[in-house]
Amino acid sequence: MSEAARRHANHPNVIASHMRRGTQPAPRGLRRLRPAPADDDDVIEDYFPWPDEARRRVILALRASAGQPLTVQADAAHKAAIRSVADYRALKPAPAAIELHA
Repeated sequence: MSEAARRHANHPNVIASHMRRGTQPAPRGLRRLRPAPADDDDVIEDYFPWPDEARRRVILALRASAGQPLTVQADAAHKAAIRSVADYRALKPAPAAIELHA
C-alpha cells in the first residue's frame, strides 16, 4: 500500500464511515426476484405438470392461507390438490418404462 493510500485509509473520517457502514442493519423490504422468462407457460408446464383443475385448487388454497405458517400452507395445498384417490392417481407421475436385457 502506498503512503498516500495508507494515510487515506487511516483518516478518522474514513474509519468512521467504514464503521458506520459496517454496523448498519441490513436493508429491509422485499427481495428482488429474477425476471420471469418471456414464455413462462412452458416453464410452468415443465415445473408443475399437473392438470389445470388441480393447479387452480392449489393456487386458491395457497392464496387463502397466505400469512399462515408454511406447514399450514403446505397442508392446505395438499388437501386441495388431493381430495380423493382419483385425484391422487391423476397427479401421480406415470411409471417409467423399464427394459430388461438378458
